[in-house]
Amino acid sequence: MNRRTLLIGAGTLLAAGTGLSAWRRAAGSMADYEAYSAQLRAAMTSDIADVIRYAVLAANSHNTQPWRFRVTGEAIDILPDFARRTPVVDPDDHHLFVSLGCAATNLATAASASGRPGEIAVLPDASGVRYAFASGQPRPEPLLAAIAKRQSTRADYDGRTVPAADLARAFFDQVRSYPAALK
Repeated sequence: MNRRTLLIGAGTLLAAGTGLSAWRRAAGSMADYEAYSAQLRAAMTSDIADVIRYAVLAANSHNTQPWRFRVTGEAIDILPDFARRTPVVDPDDHHLFVSLGCAATNLATAASASGRPGEIAVLPDASGVRYAFASGQPRPEPLLAAIAKRQSTRADYDGRTVPAADLARAFFDQVRSYPAALK
């Protein structure tokens, strides 16, 4: 090993350490993240903002959250946010629009539970999805609790299998909640 290699290696380690330290300060601590996450996953109220908060917890491609919400009277539109697209891995925006569908499903579940039963439809110009709702009685939604628990993680999988009965029940509960047009 010569002096140049040693200096380059030391400089690289110093830069990496400085970058990691800056990242830790910007990202905050795990306690900060857990507090923020707890706010997102707090119990839902009947407020429309909480319904949208539950929609935002939807699974989405590359965790980009590629949506925008527009509340108009008796409807909530979910529109694509093309600034968050990932053209290298999703050149035709397929995953972006699937993400909108995931958000729409969460929105419909949360809205129904909050007393806003309705139906999901593609906007007439195919620019997004609309959840048109009416006022009604809050309805128990078995999947509502699952919305707040679902998360992406890079932790090691613990190897436990999901019981087949739980999978079947969740599937059939979800199918029963679909509007007739989707069946």
